[in-house]
This record gives sequence, structure tokens and C-alpha cells, in this order.
Amino acid sequence: MSPTIAEVEGIEISIKLSEHGNPHIHAWYQGQKVKVFIKTLGIESGGLPPNQMKKLRKWIRDNREHLLRQWDAITNSP
Repeated sequence: MSPTIAEVEGIEISIKLSEHGNPHIHAWYQGQKVKVFIKTLGIESGGLPPNQMKKLRKWIRDNREHLLRQWDAITNSP
């Protein structure tokens, strides 16, 4: 299960309930998906069109602390 935590200009962003490891988000845009680390903005897998990746990375940078709190709340849920 992946609750949507945000939508940014058509990019759907989620953190999966069963995740572990380095904090990251999953994002989807027009059938494409990407997994991005919150702290480093590195891409583990997938990709989005360049303009959407730029918007997504900026959004993650601007919301990093909030995302890390959400990561802890979602992944540490019973």
C-alpha cells in the first residue's frame, strides 16, 4: 500500500508503508515512475522526463525535513 503524500504539477508522490532502508519517495508521472532518495536526491531506479525530475527534486529539497518526518511516521507505524 502506498499512501499518496503529495501531488506536484501532475507528479504523484508516495512513501510505501512497508519500506525500509534509506529514506526515499516513489513518484509517478504519465506512466513513468522513479524512486528518489530524500537526503541525497539520488535516483535508485526509474526516471521521469527532465522537466518533471527538476520540479520533483526542487520540491524534495524544499520539503526535505517534512518528508523525513513523514518517512518516520509512515515506516514506523505498527
